[in-house]
Amino acid sequence: AFEAYYKGLGFVPAEEWENFLQTLKKPLPLTFRIPRNTLFSDNIKQKLKLFGAKPLDIDGKEVLPFKPIPWYPNELAWEFCLSARDLKKDPLLKTVSDFVSNQNIQG
Repeated sequence: AFEAYYKGLGFVPAEEWENFLQTLKKPLPLTFRIPRNTLFSDNIKQKLKLFGAKPLDIDGKEVLPFKPIPWYPNELAWEFCLSARDLKKDPLLKTVSDFVSNQNIQG
């Protein structure tokens, strides 16, 4: 039903249909924003840049833990380059993940 409905809309060219479906199946990235109105936003960005520049070994692959989202102004939005499962493997990354979660809860 899903495929029939969206194919019927015709907004995806037939030659791109399989690629479109595969893209839909990919997990969304984990992202977070730094509030602009906090006294600590510059400090948080500095720490993220320092820590995010160090590649980590995750299951035999070197991965940068997170990066700023390029189109979002003033580096106030970041994307984790790891899955939620990978974030829990490394104690330091878990600390960062917990911090982001707490900030989200606080608004």
